[in-house]
Amino acid sequence: MTDALPVLLFIAAVMVGVGVLIWRSQQIEKRRRAAYQVFADQRGLTYTQSKARGGPTVFTFADGARGLTLTVTRSYSKSSNGKSRSSPGHTKIQMADPRLPGGIALYTPEMAAGVADAASKVMGIFDNSLSKMLLGKLLGDDIGAYLGEMHDQPAPEGVALTIMATVNPNPLFDARLIEHALSEIPAARNAERKTMVLITENGLQIRAGRDFREVAEIERFLDIAQTLQAALRR
Repeated sequence: MTDALPVLLFIAAVMVGVGVLIWRSQQIEKRRRAAYQVFADQRGLTYTQSKARGGPTVFTFADGARGLTLTVTRSYSKSSNGKSRSSPGHTKIQMADPRLPGGIALYTPEMAAGVADAASKVMGIFDNSLSKMLLGKLLGDDIGAYLGEMHDQPAPEGVALTIMATVNPNPLFDARLIEHALSEIPAARNAERKTMVLITENGLQIRAGRDFREVAEIERFLDIAQTLQAALRR
């Protein structure tokens, strides 16, 4: 029994430590969610949270009158057949304007030459109704609806963006404003999860490859989006 005492004490210490970490995590999350409501009230937004069974927790801030919806989809892990699969989170804001009637323009930080055109050709292979439905769920309905129709478009001189669109959007939208907005949004740790700006017939959308958790991050994202919207309207 004497020999086992140090082991038992070690196990007890580990359990206490884990318990403290869980308690701290719960308190941080409780503080965050209370702050979300304060933020929503201050900005005139409705605030809801939801969690689908086996899916991620989603926080939504919206203003129906202005056609604005900001969603934070948390990263989550799911176990199946003894295997654990992690899905990264993201943050997205959708605004009613500006619009590109009957088309789509997608802007991302600059990719390697030819990558965007190659991606467009690959998407074109799946250009049928079933693929549009399946890939639309993965990429978003705005992109899925135009599979095979998007092509690499030239960026204005001095602008480090990759632009994929159904038509050349440069005469309609100032890419420099979009480049500036993208540079201000914190990037995801995974370089492949690029932040993107989309302008479609449904309005302006910005997708960040991170699930912003602190109110300061969410508010900053909203401010950047609204500043870009106002600038593109001019």
